[in-house]
Amino acid sequence: ALATSLVFTLAFMRLTDRPVTLLTSAIPVLVLLVGLSDTIHLLTRYQEELTATPGRGDALARATGATARACLLSSVTTAVGFFVLTATGIPMLADFGVVVGVGILVAYAVSLTLVPAGLRLLPRPRVAPGAASHSQRLARLCAWIIDHRRLVRGVSLATLVGLGVVGALRLRVET
Repeated sequence: ALATSLVFTLAFMRLTDRPVTLLTSAIPVLVLLVGLSDTIHLLTRYQEELTATPGRGDALARATGATARACLLSSVTTAVGFFVLTATGIPMLADFGVVVGVGILVAYAVSLTLVPAGLRLLPRPRVAPGAASHSQRLARLCAWIIDHRRLVRGVSLATLVGLGVVGALRLRVET
């Protein structure tokens, strides 16, 4: 799915006669990262649904339905961020922004169509023996953080201020 989205993105770049520049070398990395995050989100939810739902088809439908909106929102906002580069007035940045923005939207579409189709064809994955205990530990950690949110905020703030002070003390003015 990721390779397909990359091929579609580069085909779009070629069909619209966007030039190959120094910035275009970053296009595959950006498209793959965003597409990978959507795919990981879907696969993680699918694993969770498999533990709660006996049928593979039902689990896949629930996972796709649950992740489609969140992934769409993150992909659209990321794509819009790249489309805004057209406002810079710099042709190289504008071309880069358009291609990456389109690539991100293509990666979303491919991730939520090809990945579920591929999962439907594959046999039911085996759940790792310790997966449930990891989820329970994570749930306990989240509950502890929520119960002690003032302490967590205080420690986080103190850490950030401390790191800021250490960084400020290491600044040197050379000109």
